[in-house]
Amino acid sequence: MKGLWLVTLSLVLAACSSAPEKPKPTSLTKLATPLEMRVVERVRLGETGI
Repeated sequence: MKGLWLVTLSLVLAACSSAPEKPKPTSLTKLATPLEMRVVERVRLGETGI
């Protein structure tokens, strides 16, 4: 049974490594109208010591 798991795992890993080329990411574009950000809630998690 343990051998079956090892064979299955090795087949899965081999299948993942033989994938085609990765797609190239699309370049980022600047937003025409940036969103306004505002603080809604502030939480302190403790002393920072600074």
